[in-house]
Amino acid sequence: MDMFLQQLVNALSLGGTYALLALGLAVVFSIMGLINFAHGELMTAAGYGLCFALLLGVPFPLAIFGALMIAVALAMLMERIAFRPVRGASGTTPLLLTSFAVSAILRVIFQNFISARPKPVPMPESFSGTIEIGGLHLGLIQGTSILVTVIMLVGLNLFLRTTVLGRAMRAGFGGFRHRPADGYSRQCRGCRPPLPFRDCSRASRAFSGWRSAAASIR
Repeated sequence: MDMFLQQLVNALSLGGTYALLALGLAVVFSIMGLINFAHGELMTAAGYGLCFALLLGVPFPLAIFGALMIAVALAMLMERIAFRPVRGASGTTPLLLTSFAVSAILRVIFQNFISARPKPVPMPESFSGTIEIGGLHLGLIQGTSILVTVIMLVGLNLFLRTTVLGRAMRAGFGGFRHRPADGYSRQCRGCRPPLPFRDCSRASRAFSGWRSAAASIR
């Protein structure tokens, strides 16, 4: 029984990481209709940023923040340079091919300029301990992974249900119409009058105009 519970804890820890990765893919796909094959490279860039920051002696909280900012900046560059020029193309094939190309380019850059082998992240000593609960041994990193996963899942759920921008995103998940003639121009069905957007990446700038649609989504 103890072995089963121990493996269950291990599965929750690893599965939580996969769940967070899947959430990122799901949100992008729901809004843009794109399966971003370069999503893993964003995580790799954040991991390398965290690793190098800790090797340089940056405090752990600042290193985590810097790693997140690296992933955000790379995602914005990816959208601006690679995906935006092909949004006007008909169908999803150009976006998929672009996603493949970006993934391959970043992978080659990481392998040639950093390393083709995995690099361990030098975690602080405070994360090296374990907590014994009954007959279970829970590593602090495993416990932190499970806790962060729960917080992120609950936080995303609350964000989508209780905030104006979150409700607007939920409206975007199923309330847009794709018009091939306008590329990714979309229209919110629930708004009175309808609100056209050049593309969904700019929707956050005009989220105040979504209040009529967001208010109807509870």
